[in-house]
Amino acid sequence: MDKLLNDKELRKLVKGWPSDWEQAAIQFRRSYTRILLEEDAVRGIGSQLQKAVAAGNLGVAVNWGLLGLLLSDGALIRMARYTEALRASVYPEGQLPILTAVLTQLRQRASLLPELEKSAEALSDFQNYVELYRATRKDEAALLSRLQENSDVSLHALLSLAEIAFFDWRPRPSVPHARSFDLLEREAIASGVSYALEAYDKMHGLSLSQFGRFKESDPHPSTFQEDVLLAYRLRELIDLEAYVYRMGYRCTASSQGHYQISPPDSRIGMALSFGYARQAGAPFLHAPTPPSNAVSLIQLCGDFVERLGSKVMALKGDPGEEALRFQLPEPAWKLLGKEIFSTEEYFAEEGAALGLTCQELMTDASTLESFQPNPGLTLGETIRLQRVFVFLAIARRQALAKEQVDERVLWNSLLGVMTEEGLTSMLVSLGFREQSVTGFLKLFSWKAGRKSFLDLQYQPLLQLGDAVALPFFILASSNVVRNALQVSKTRLHSDGRNDPLPKTLADVLEKSGAQVKAEVQYEYPGLNGDPINGDLDVFAKIGNRVFAFECKRPLHPCSAFELRTTWDYLEEAALQLDRVKNLWEDPGFRKYLGGRLGWDLSSCDLSTCIVLSHRLMSGASFRGHPIRQIRELFNMINTGESRLLIGNFKHAVRNWKGDRFTADDLEDYLSEDSKLYGPVWKSYFVDDVVWSFSDARLTIPRYAMSPLKQLAASGLVNEELTARLLDLGDQISAAELTLDSSEPSIEKLRVAYAQRDELLKEVQQALSSSKLVDENGVE
Repeated sequence: MDKLLNDKELRKLVKGWPSDWEQAAIQFRRSYTRILLEEDAVRGIGSQLQKAVAAGNLGVAVNWGLLGLLLSDGALIRMARYTEALRASVYPEGQLPILTAVLTQLRQRASLLPELEKSAEALSDFQNYVELYRATRKDEAALLSRLQENSDVSLHALLSLAEIAFFDWRPRPSVPHARSFDLLEREAIASGVSYALEAYDKMHGLSLSQFGRFKESDPHPSTFQEDVLLAYRLRELIDLEAYVYRMGYRCTASSQGHYQISPPDSRIGMALSFGYARQAGAPFLHAPTPPSNAVSLIQLCGDFVERLGSKVMALKGDPGEEALRFQLPEPAWKLLGKEIFSTEEYFAEEGAALGLTCQELMTDASTLESFQPNPGLTLGETIRLQRVFVFLAIARRQALAKEQVDERVLWNSLLGVMTEEGLTSMLVSLGFREQSVTGFLKLFSWKAGRKSFLDLQYQPLLQLGDAVALPFFILASSNVVRNALQVSKTRLHSDGRNDPLPKTLADVLEKSGAQVKAEVQYEYPGLNGDPINGDLDVFAKIGNRVFAFECKRPLHPCSAFELRTTWDYLEEAALQLDRVKNLWEDPGFRKYLGGRLGWDLSSCDLSTCIVLSHRLMSGASFRGHPIRQIRELFNMINTGESRLLIGNFKHAVRNWKGDRFTADDLEDYLSEDSKLYGPVWKSYFVDDVVWSFSDARLTIPRYAMSPLKQLAASGLVNEELTARLLDLGDQISAAELTLDSSEPSIEKLRVAYAQRDELLKEVQQALSSSKLVDENGVE
């Protein structure tokens, strides 16, 4: 018999138990076939556990922690409301020893119970992570001490280092887990600076006086590059906490002070890497391409500076502290507002970005533009308000280049500072509604002193008392639509109604010849008579096979911190699919569901799939359920054709076995080593990157893909070409891994790339009888 427990019943249950709850909890669990904890019960267990750790009450913390694991058969070990209480970053440094002790006892006790074997393994990972986190607190303290010693320049230097990374706008090397500052992507630099400023504000507080202009006697901002690198690694370490506590990543300690954090299996690591690479290069298809005659905002800024630069921009400040500043008269500002800033027509760059966002969110431009992330502020107005900062950023950059200012003037000209009242007044004078301006500034401003999370790419405007520091280039480069949704925690179709994803999937499947039902609800009697309720987005019957799809639409995550939201969606989808998968073994359920759907399911096999709107994790599985990206799934059903990049061409690869889409084709696509994904996984290699801290070393595997190896694994070319592709793929991978700034290292990679280009020409020649399309998809 099943037992359902809520928080109130749980508290009543443990009232009469002895000081050690373990045996009483085991006996109670064995009294029932299964115990189901309601959401408030899970939340209550996590809350009591966290309170006990914070109070230093070891026995009480262990009781609540073990109770949750025993009653749930270990299921709570991956539930956020439980594991939150065991995370290192939740507690101040002084409470970490008691957390370590709690985890040690929980792990020891769980390891003696066969039903908690997996929980014991996870608790060991948690314990190792806490020890690693504790070891790095010394590095954070040293970082903050250095920044405080030079606080009159260091904090301004950090923010300027982030700003100039976006100001430069040159492509930077994409090297995950970078070994040096020079190899950090601009987003990683912003992440490190965000961490350092947030940590400093919590410890010492930030003020406007710390962001004054650089003087000739001040250390050069580049002096603080190593501090940014350390801060980036400390932020990444906290992001990795989500991987360990939520995603099943292993955190092991191989020797004293040497730790490794790695995925539970290599497929997860490869799928994440592959998803990030594909998302970065995704074309926009859902929204129309901006018209060819659309005006370029970048070109407009260039023309503005060329014609009027010397009249509207000038050096200001004391000798040795000069900075380039705008000095536009109010009538000119108003004219710019009317003709450029507040116009509803999109510039070419904005139209392209809008199209990408429409594709990711599966919506049309008009729906997106009218959506309000904040009361009184639409996303359309958000784009137009950002336009002001884009204009100021680009005009500033081009003016600095034209004037050929010295380096100190450049650094002093990167950031702007205005009072909040003055900034609001300026934006309103450009033709924007005050309510819109207020909503925009609220969304994209971070206020010092509130001790809240800082990410400069989400909230680049720093409120320092009554003043606002303006990193123009970071704000100009940000995806404000996506960031507005993320910061405001709002979503299109958040109530689940009119969600286009299940309906579109159902339409695509139906056109392929499948029998389809969308948004199916069911209520089936359980073993003890209690009804089992559930719902599923899409059921499809192809021949004698049934496919159950659960669709989720998280925003594309830009960090491990955000990836937790995707993990929440995956857990929710897995619970729904698990329920159906378990019930499917009951012939009575198949008969019941078949009656609701109007299908004969008596002898049908069931396959499941989690469908995501973004590409991360596509190709991997979560708790036995394949994960696939929605547009890729559409393409597989509609055409069965994928594209393999060969030099400047894309080769069409057929993934169907025949001329028509069948259940076998879908089964193959959902398998881990499908015709589509099998060659991808064979193309990956691992590079272990080691980060050294004062009292710890951390090894992180970096998964990287070799396109040559993917081509070799595709089965499209003969054995001789396959062997050469594999050999050259290894050479290029080795050259990339050992690349440094020396000429021999660069030349080695240059030669390997030249050999690659020649080899790809041979492959193209060998495949000349096959259908080839150019990079624009034209035959």
